[in-house]
Amino acid sequence: MSDNYTEETRPLFKLLRTEAFRFVIVRFNHYSFLRQLESDLQSRFPDRPFLKADAAASDYRSILDAYFSINRGFFFLENFDDVLKEDRDSLQRETPQMAANNERRRQITAGLNLRRDKLAQSPIALFVFVPATTGELYAKTIMEKMPDLWSFRSLMLDLEKEVATAVSDITPEKYIPKAEIVNTDDTELRRLISLLDNTPETELAYRLTLYPQIVNAANDLGKYDLAFSTLDTWEQHVQDNEKPWIWIQKGDILNVFGKLEDALPLFEKAIEQASLSDDKNDVGLGHERLGYLYLLRGDLNNALLHFEKYKEIELELSTKTPSISMFKNNLAISYEKLGSTHTALGNLQQALKFFEDETQLFEELFKDYPNNVAFKNGLAISYYKLGELYEKLEDLEKAFFYFEKGLEMTELTFQSSPDNAQFKKNLKISYNKMGDICQKMGKNELAEGYFEKARGLGG
Repeated sequence: MSDNYTEETRPLFKLLRTEAFRFVIVRFNHYSFLRQLESDLQSRFPDRPFLKADAAASDYRSILDAYFSINRGFFFLENFDDVLKEDRDSLQRETPQMAANNERRRQITAGLNLRRDKLAQSPIALFVFVPATTGELYAKTIMEKMPDLWSFRSLMLDLEKEVATAVSDITPEKYIPKAEIVNTDDTELRRLISLLDNTPETELAYRLTLYPQIVNAANDLGKYDLAFSTLDTWEQHVQDNEKPWIWIQKGDILNVFGKLEDALPLFEKAIEQASLSDDKNDVGLGHERLGYLYLLRGDLNNALLHFEKYKEIELELSTKTPSISMFKNNLAISYEKLGSTHTALGNLQQALKFFEDETQLFEELFKDYPNNVAFKNGLAISYYKLGELYEKLEDLEKAFFYFEKGLEMTELTFQSSPDNAQFKKNLKISYNKMGDICQKMGKNELAEGYFEKARGLGG
């Protein structure tokens, strides 16, 4: 529900059952996908060697030597977007350093292209990775720079994860995650930037209303560099007690690019400052972000520690002010985080209790705010989590029950925003999940009906 990883990788894992040369291009919007794919390949094909290299820090010869050193298996070439670039200064000139780096890049693309027949003689799956910020024309660039190797292309994956951002349309619930996912129209962003450019620096109050809007619009479009630089400027013009939320947003962007060590001190600093200002909400969010960071690093015990602190704070806030739905929403999210972490630790009964508590809260929120898309989406995800857990517990009847309820809520969410690409993908994932559980239960005709509905939604 929150990402399309399972759906996108299903044909890949089928393809890789037969050992042969593969050229797989992976576009992603979150660094955690690389580690997830690495882990899944090693667990599914434990007998095959695995190696990776950094395209941004390697030359053609070192990449080639590494590739042939494994003879078979999987070779990850990360940061491949770097070799698709050419550096120039503001006058479109190359400095000597730029020229040397551009030549290194050309040697990699040209060399791999020329050696395509040699590469294809080894049963190695060559994965190249490009972040979503590379832009939509990345495939065209690869095709132009490496036409011969392009002809060997086996698969292209486009892995997407929802990146939680803030909305300010429901005061004071500025921390409810947006349900809408990236749109490609930058009209609003350009309008906001124009407003900022034409607002004198002396009118600080108005500029301070534009900074968060620009950050949100840039994040929605995947323009994270612009979002980060805007956060830098925004930070320079606010008091210390307003900085924790800015630091949290900076940490979120760093996490997108896998810069976990750089994000960690920002979250810690946010907690420290928010504690001094007695801003419990930002303290809670800081702990939630730290928990997620430790989760990405595989440190489940530290993740659990911070998610527990997040839950305690949100429970206190929700109990004191039950009329503010933001706090109930955050409490539900804390239960989901704890449930997921306990699941990863194998504590399935503890996980079940947290998922049940999460679902109860989202059911209450949906009842109180039936038109709130974020709450609909949250309820759908909570049903999905319960279904997954019951599937792990081998209670297929209950798994089916909750997957079906999740599907109903996903259909409602999609109907409320039929043009939303992410909601369409969520619906397709739900149909496939229903098909999978029906197959496990021996309901093959029903399963095929759900698979047919999924196919009807296209790619």
